[in-house]
Amino acid sequence: GGAVELLDEPATGTRIDTLAAARRMWKEGCVVVVVLGGDGTCRDAAIGWPGIPMIAVSTGTNNVFPDVVDAVAAGTAAGLVATGRVPVGAVSRPAKRLVVHVTGGGDAGTGTGAPHIALVDVALIDIAAVGARAVLDGSRVRAVVAAISSPSACGLSSIAGRAAPLDDDDPDGVVVRLAASAGAAVPRRVRVALLPGAFTTVAVASVERLPRGGVAHFDGPGVLAFDGERDVVVPAGSVVSVTIDDGGPVRIDVERAVRLGAQRHAFDVREDHHGH
Repeated sequence: GGAVELLDEPATGTRIDTLAAARRMWKEGCVVVVVLGGDGTCRDAAIGWPGIPMIAVSTGTNNVFPDVVDAVAAGTAAGLVATGRVPVGAVSRPAKRLVVHVTGGGDAGTGTGAPHIALVDVALIDIAAVGARAVLDGSRVRAVVAAISSPSACGLSSIAGRAAPLDDDDPDGVVVRLAASAGAAVPRRVRVALLPGAFTTVAVASVERLPRGGVAHFDGPGVLAFDGERDVVVPAGSVVSVTIDDGGPVRIDVERAVRLGAQRHAFDVREDHHGH
């Protein structure tokens, strides 16, 4: 019985489409947004709409941020929140995010010095090219800062996940600094999965927590990868600063939303006067 409105937007076949769609839904006053994709798609939606109320469904390449959830349950939870049967504040919490500033030497990624964000991890890579191509050589990764650190993750976040796992409700982040060679004299050498089925060994020089209010600093040159995608060239002489806060998407818990809907009899059907 609900009304459906199709929003006609020009498509480019790039991440710009996700940014534009999120902004449009923000403008239209949407209560909940279902995002189908991986970490990069969720990040793009969060850039287009800071604080976006999100049900993130895992369908991407790297899927640390989105959930592996039944599609029917996700749609049901979205409907309950959208119709007000379940208040969004009762079934959600703000997600962590990493805020990144590049100062000195200019910000080659945007030319404006504006901050960048990541929902899962930020990596500084000793390489000259940007783009979404996967990093296969672990020795090229200089450092990883992670807001979500799962040992079962795949991709650059697996470095932090296997060197220093964090619980999902941990308010802090973790900083992992790497040595140039896995054969170097370092405290630890850790086996990680940079791609599904593609494992490598990285040399972990140090591990430290990134608390709220703390800042992790790195010197250029290099390339910054946000949630697995290389986006920003860091020139020599630049300094990268990373902090962590609660400014990420408002994450809606699908299981909690459907359970609360059942407890509130949202699925009960009243017979009409025809007995239907």
